[in-house]
Amino acid sequence: MDELEGEQTTNLEAAQVSVDQWQEESGAIVVRISGEVDMSNADILRETIDPIAASDVRHLIFDLGGLEFIDSSGLTVLLAAAQKIPQVQLRDPSAIVRRIVEVTGLAEVLPTEP
Repeated sequence: MDELEGEQTTNLEAAQVSVDQWQEESGAIVVRISGEVDMSNADILRETIDPIAASDVRHLIFDLGGLEFIDSSGLTVLLAAAQKIPQVQLRDPSAIVRRIVEVTGLAEVLPTEP
């Protein structure tokens, strides 16, 4: 067998995510998630969403217009909120994020705003 010459290195950087929140006039809490959510940064998302889910909020909207990717660890955070809050919706998911939600069978639990 041929030996590999030189070193192979893998440069794994943590995904970058930005999370903002505000309340709309309707009373709904909006959490805007931008960038990418994966296991390297899902805790950032969880730190924002857990206190909201523990409150008496009735309607939570995840604004995903700037979200490029979400893996199962990020979906788990969204699902945990959906289990505690009566109405949870996704706003403006990209085609890839919408597809991930659909393929995982979560479109009923995490519906997109009409």
